[in-house]
Amino acid sequence: MKKLILIDGGPASGKNTLGDLLIKMFNNAGDKSVLLDLDTFVEHFNPAWVWENEEQKNKDQFNARLNITKEIDKYLEQNSTVIVIGERFLQKDDVVKFVGKLKTICPIYLYHLSTPFSVREKRLHQRGPHSLIDLAKDQKDREKIKNWPGFVYENINSPEVDAKNLMQLIREEKGHIDIKVTKIILDTDIGSEMTDAAALTLAAISPEIELLGVTTVTHDSTFRASVARRVLNLLGKKNIPVAAGFGTGGNHEWEKAVIFPEGYLPSKELDSRPAWKLILDLVNQNENVTLVGIGTTINLAKALEQDSKLPKKVERLILMGGMINPPVVDGKTIPKGFEYNFCNDSASAEKIIKAGFNLTIVPGDLTFQQNDPWTSSELSKLASIQNPAIQLLAKLKDKSLEAMAEGMKKANLPLGFVKPWVNDEFVITYIIEPELFKTRDVFIKWELPDKYPRFIISDDGYPLKVVNQANFSEARSFILERFLNF
Repeated sequence: MKKLILIDGGPASGKNTLGDLLIKMFNNAGDKSVLLDLDTFVEHFNPAWVWENEEQKNKDQFNARLNITKEIDKYLEQNSTVIVIGERFLQKDDVVKFVGKLKTICPIYLYHLSTPFSVREKRLHQRGPHSLIDLAKDQKDREKIKNWPGFVYENINSPEVDAKNLMQLIREEKGHIDIKVTKIILDTDIGSEMTDAAALTLAAISPEIELLGVTTVTHDSTFRASVARRVLNLLGKKNIPVAAGFGTGGNHEWEKAVIFPEGYLPSKELDSRPAWKLILDLVNQNENVTLVGIGTTINLAKALEQDSKLPKKVERLILMGGMINPPVVDGKTIPKGFEYNFCNDSASAEKIIKAGFNLTIVPGDLTFQQNDPWTSSELSKLASIQNPAIQLLAKLKDKSLEAMAEGMKKANLPLGFVKPWVNDEFVITYIIEPELFKTRDVFIKWELPDKYPRFIISDDGYPLKVVNQANFSEARSFILERFLNF
């Protein structure tokens, strides 16, 4: 059975001793296993461990971590046990960041070797200066830790005895790291803004989320599905199915130029099922699925039409859409119709709200409460990330702001509203870090006095949860940190 075993403890973990003994024990028991030492991957780029400058050092270490990630995935896909040494895992976030780069989901175990500093120092000198770890700083960091993730093992410093003891702990499943994983299906109108692509990226790279599939909606949904497929491929997530849903028409000229500079052709890697069918198939094949809608809701409404039991089959439905208290910009109220997702298909949204889902709504007026959307400093950091998928986000941001300005002019609305808002990313952030948000259980009446739906809080309405407050700066920092560490 595949599993990932992380051994933290720096040089005192013993290169080619403790790890090799564990591998031998696994193999003797009939379990395929492999030992991967991060230091070995660094030595592939620089055997001497001497760099001319900090930039080259960081680049080599980045590439080493990228390569070890690929090797971990390769062996996990072969159903092997993978033991990793040479990396620091002092906090649970260190584990989350590390496994977030993996494509493969598996049980994770973490063991800290509690070794006296003098012993670690001696072993480091024996190995020479070939280690990513600054031992003195590492020791100070360790002394500050009060609650260790995983299991702290009192190292006896006898490789044979330590390997035997660790093997027993592994068999007893001690040191298991519980990363709560939410299975989601994402329905999106990706393609015209940074926010949908950022939400997809965040969902795809976060170990707390298992992205089962992606469906697209609105205008040319095949184009949108091709965009989702490209983003996932750039992230190395080629195994996640993408299906086009309802939506035809729309030229998407500037979007095609930005996303497909080589010339746009519909992807040949799309799932052949219509979006509603992919949604139902994935729900029926998995337990505790969360449906996430960040576009119009017609795909979800069609799935509901085909299976009226859908609300009881899924754990919850989270939608980005609607407005309860429209924002005021430059003294002018932004009309409810400016909220796109519900207003452009109010009939489908009404069916969804009345169907009996365990429903959470992230309304448009929440995200427009932000006094400080993406800052110029944050966007500069985003643009500096040398990952093609992340770089695509930055390009979409620039062009979508131009398109938003044109739309505001046509609608005679204040140009002060044209800002790099964080919208759909908050939905995914809410799933991973709910403590950054506040919610309110309410009853909502649905009214349609004109072409724009109205949410009215009323005791005789339909029950749902509304996300009504957010720590915007912390949420943005969380998103940016995930992108920077991918």
